[in-house]
Amino acid sequence: MTQEIGNALFERVYVLFCKLFPVEPAVHLERADRGDDNYRVGRESRHAAFYVKELLRAEVCAEARLGNGVVAHFERHPCRHAGRTGDSGSAGPSAGETERAVREKGVESREHRSWNGRKCLDIVYEDQHILVVNKPSGMLSQKAKDSDMSLNEYILNYLIDSGKLPISQLRTFKPSICNRLDRNTSGLVVAGKSLAGLQVMNEVFKDRSIHKYYQCLVAGEIKEKQLIAGFLKKDESTNTVSIYPLEVEYSVPIMTEYLPLSGNGTFTLLQVTLITGRSHQIRAHLASIGHPIVGDYKYGSRSLNDAVKKKYAVRSQLLHSWRLVMPETLPAPLEHLRGEEFTAGLPVIFSTVMEGEGIGLPSGSQGDYPGPGQG
Repeated sequence: MTQEIGNALFERVYVLFCKLFPVEPAVHLERADRGDDNYRVGRESRHAAFYVKELLRAEVCAEARLGNGVVAHFERHPCRHAGRTGDSGSAGPSAGETERAVREKGVESREHRSWNGRKCLDIVYEDQHILVVNKPSGMLSQKAKDSDMSLNEYILNYLIDSGKLPISQLRTFKPSICNRLDRNTSGLVVAGKSLAGLQVMNEVFKDRSIHKYYQCLVAGEIKEKQLIAGFLKKDESTNTVSIYPLEVEYSVPIMTEYLPLSGNGTFTLLQVTLITGRSHQIRAHLASIGHPIVGDYKYGSRSLNDAVKKKYAVRSQLLHSWRLVMPETLPAPLEHLRGEEFTAGLPVIFSTVMEGEGIGLPSGSQGDYPGPGQG
């Protein structure tokens, strides 16, 4: 009787796990110590429920003691490591080597980490306290609903799989991203691995002492550097914003600076600096002056977007957060990152469009990460 109940419980927990996660779980059964023969069914159920709750928090693994001393271990497949060259056997540089490369050599040491062949973490920098990741277009920064798998979850999975985050620690502290990008905007996102790292980075993003630079391809010809200002008002019901030259009720002031890097008279590649950082600011502000971002159906030209979609398979805005510059003043434990810069090259889809349109690609801009709709 106990075995039958245990088997039924196992099936329920396994089905729950499969519904929660799109990744095929690895399940292992083993015999517990025979000293557990007196383990009662009621305790088994509570024990399994406890671990399912842990699974829900960590979204990585769980264990349930089932009937007759059987222990079921549920875990996601280990993270596979691959270098930039595609060598699946390479584990990449250590966190210490990565930190030294950034701090001493001023160069990026990059590591791709795939999750069961489904998604990759393009890790630009990592130390004991923070992680800098190049987020691909199409990936949420944070969950919009419980069933979503966002960058936050991929980072947690990586940290736990690599042994850098004990599951037990999730009860007191959960690593999290410090800045967000729109789902279809690619580029640099910082996550706090430790509480101290998270607090410091949250503060520098809040006080805007960290400098953020974007690149985007826009419609039309822009020849000169420009600083533009206005007021932004968000409509929460439609998740859109409107730009006004003068202040209106519930609006907030915005400032955006852009610099043309290359173009062909029809399109221009811009470097954009966010002076303020509001929702959809770059996309809406550029569209308001007649230069919408290519591929942006929310604020841009449908006919233009349909044309580049048909010609180049562009399915979302060509906007990329490519450079972060740390403040010159940073408190412990991140004082070693004062003034440091992190960059992420442009996704492949940028070069595809620009080469097709005869637009020169600035030196050092191109990356090798899948772009909008490509990853």
